[in-house]
Amino acid sequence: MKAPVFNQDLDGFCQKYMFSDRIISLADRGMLPAQARQLLHGLFEQLLIFDTVAFKVTGENVGLALLIGQIGLKGFERLLDENALKFVLWQQTVMSLVEPAVGIQPLCIGMMNSPAHSDPEASIELGLKFLQDKIPTSRLKKLVPKIIPHYISQPDNLAKDAVDLTNSAYMSGRLVDAGIPSEGRSLEDIPKQYFDKLLKCANEMLEYKLLVRMKWSSTSSFKFHNIFSESVRRLTTASSVSSGFRYLSSINNIPNFSVLFENIEAPLEAVPRIRAKRSSERFRQWIATGDGESPEELTRRYIEAIGGSKGFFERGLGKFTKSLAMTGVGAGVGALIEAGLPATAAGALAGKALEPLADIGLDLLDAYLLDGLLTGWTPRMFFADIKSEIKSINRK
Repeated sequence: MKAPVFNQDLDGFCQKYMFSDRIISLADRGMLPAQARQLLHGLFEQLLIFDTVAFKVTGENVGLALLIGQIGLKGFERLLDENALKFVLWQQTVMSLVEPAVGIQPLCIGMMNSPAHSDPEASIELGLKFLQDKIPTSRLKKLVPKIIPHYISQPDNLAKDAVDLTNSAYMSGRLVDAGIPSEGRSLEDIPKQYFDKLLKCANEMLEYKLLVRMKWSSTSSFKFHNIFSESVRRLTTASSVSSGFRYLSSINNIPNFSVLFENIEAPLEAVPRIRAKRSSERFRQWIATGDGESPEELTRRYIEAIGGSKGFFERGLGKFTKSLAMTGVGAGVGALIEAGLPATAAGALAGKALEPLADIGLDLLDAYLLDGLLTGWTPRMFFADIKSEIKSINRK
């Protein structure tokens, strides 16, 4: 999809598990392997079917270390060059009182001003310190400036909007289903037992407001967003695309990405190579045209696309080009295609096929013509390339 898909899962995982000074409960510690697999599966899928993934970053960008460790430095830089990665520095935040205070509402906004939270360069440098395989200093000096342009700041007043929305929802009784009844109480009189749920709601609204403001999508489930009147179509779009894509994989006899991930070596290392294929680029363009459609609609459009495709040589201008090719004449083909010349002009050019020009040959049929136009591109070609990639990986 052309609009970036927002990923807060990588940051959430890093905040929970990657800092040695933070206490991890026994339950969370036991869930670490499963949480890591789920995270990497999601990254694998998002990077293959969306043009750009925008990652939430709280302070030190520890996610950089994880991405580089899984994808490899060369592949990571390749994704940067493709504009496939963005990082949202999370400076505005929502906080709550620990204890009730007379006449004070529990929710408030805050700004995190440490270098890691406010300066992209510091965020990057501190995050890269978590790499297990350290990058040489000379390479590091080039890498940091390369990542900085991919950082994005939160829009202004995002935290204020999140607090206002949450407070409004509470006062109108729309948080009852979230386990926060108002029972006629004012904001200042909310019992302490609801502070934690109220804070979770407000922080989710902070992420939700970012998506609305930036017109991004998300594959995550937002528990509280349906209590507000703003359109949530974009929040369901990415999930629908992911679900539809999994079904298209099944009818093309390709394992879903979770299974594929488990059965190939270093799957995330393969992502930049797969993304760079022309079929992958065109598939992402094709799937983006169905913004908001259901998995069923996506599947119907896919069937129509692979059933209705006609190769370039089957169309009018293509038949003429084929005639030139069969006589060993390729001169002017590229110009003819780009100009879209009418039949009369094409006929005039065809006359030149009879002229004994030694410097004219099939090699002049340029890459633009040969890339997809000769065969008629369809979304199925992407899955054919995935199958080829699987065979290539498994032979190693």
